[in-house]
Amino acid sequence: MTVLFSDGFESGDYRGWSFVQAHDKSQGPGGPGNRVGTASSLGVKPHGGSYAAQFERPASATSRPHAKVFKEWSNTGKWDEFGRRMGPLPNGGNPSGTYRAWFQFPADYKASSSGWMNLFQFKEQGSKNGKWHQDPSWWLNVSSASKWGQGGSEPVVFANHWNNKWDYTPKTMKLPVGRWFEVRAELYEKDRIEWYVDGKLLDVSKHSTYPVGRFFDKSDGWVFGVGHYQGVGRVLVDDASMSTRSGGSASAPPPPGDTAAPEPVASPTPPGGTGGTDGKDTITLWVAGDQYQGAPHFDLLVDGKQIADGAATVSRADGGWQKLTFEADLDGARTLGVRFDNDLWGGGSSRDRNLWIDKVAVNGTVFQAEDGLLNGQNRLGKEALYFNSTLGFDLGKVAGLSA
Repeated sequence: MTVLFSDGFESGDYRGWSFVQAHDKSQGPGGPGNRVGTASSLGVKPHGGSYAAQFERPASATSRPHAKVFKEWSNTGKWDEFGRRMGPLPNGGNPSGTYRAWFQFPADYKASSSGWMNLFQFKEQGSKNGKWHQDPSWWLNVSSASKWGQGGSEPVVFANHWNNKWDYTPKTMKLPVGRWFEVRAELYEKDRIEWYVDGKLLDVSKHSTYPVGRFFDKSDGWVFGVGHYQGVGRVLVDDASMSTRSGGSASAPPPPGDTAAPEPVASPTPPGGTGGTDGKDTITLWVAGDQYQGAPHFDLLVDGKQIADGAATVSRADGGWQKLTFEADLDGARTLGVRFDNDLWGGGSSRDRNLWIDKVAVNGTVFQAEDGLLNGQNRLGKEALYFNSTLGFDLGKVAGLSA
């Protein structure tokens, strides 16, 4: 790995970054509550060295909710806020790499139950549809757990992307408060972003859901940002960095868990399953579970009618997938559905029951979970069902089935 950027605010200011986003100086860096300071001025010992940055949004702030800093790379040699010419990323501007930053939220931090705050983000800048843009692509948000119908008011962190329609409930993790914790993003352009919070995998954002990396008509560069955007409250940031790895998306390893454990041997009617063995068509599922107080249970549906059921007894945390095989007569069938029906959430990421689906095969025709329709409406775009819902597939794409 090669470190391309690293800043712990040890200069005593924001000069390690290229742009200080503070349209309203009373609300952004440089205004009250937003500064680089020491333990004595911030009231908190920095994560490393003598300095850390504080970003604060008071309740009175109503306009221009920007309190953050950017590190930019430019393909055309633009100048940054401090009069320095910015260079491009290596490998033709490929943003693939490891991005890190350390954060500390107050122990009494209150997240919004209706909105969110942005603490860590990626942007692309350049020409899109004939106009210059600097648009965010993927980022991490903090909101109240109650925003997602998950119970209490504790703050949770989750991944988000530009133009998100929110036709799903995101994977969340309880926000660490009252201490320093690391956010790490492993970005593989045109493949995925692995989000790690406090050393634990939060989520995997996929290029098939929204572009990962560059996709503008003419890209001028890449942006990495940290701070406090939207929301109300105070957050400290320290020791941010970006490192490149050799290769790019072409050399990206499999996502976490894909190859960590061998698949169990399948049986025609697996333990926990009640599928029949008289049919001529074969349905195979690769599943895993977040098994809080029991394994995730699902029903297998054909044209909306239950034909079998099963349970994901392999833990997603342990890696690998459980292979379950069912048989049924699918002549004339139009849709296949996997209905998750025993969701449970106990107030944190370690107390959350979810059903993960890697793929489904019907007579050898493979459907990726991301391409299934959630409750018959929108493409899922992920591998997990986080609430009671049905993932559906079009059997018209299976060769050899009678119409």
